[in-house]
Amino acid sequence: MKRLFILFLNLLGLSTIVTVGVAEAAEASTAIIVESATYGDLASQDPARIRDVKTKVERALRKGDGRFTVAAMAEGDDPCYGTVKTLKVNCRVSGRSAHFTGTDPETADLLKQE
Repeated sequence: MKRLFILFLNLLGLSTIVTVGVAEAAEASTAIIVESATYGDLASQDPARIRDVKTKVERALRKGDGRFTVAAMAEGDDPCYGTVKTLKVNCRVSGRSAHFTGTDPETADLLKQE
């Protein structure tokens, strides 16, 4: 898709058009949309030991390149201290459905998920 761009130069409070052109739009090939994310002792199915971490996953993605440590989901709200927890993420990567499941010692890389 092509986009029109206009470059302005603001000099002493006066705006002047410097150039006008057409450029290819940046592709959304790395767009990740998190649909759901849960973290904790998922096998227990005990709501007290499981957290909805969709917002935390989205925040972690905004800070980097699609990679973050699973254990980072425990920061500020560890659902079951002393237990290895599991992160399960359902997302869309470049419009395609993708899933990630990992435990505390692992690094989540949502760009490499099937």
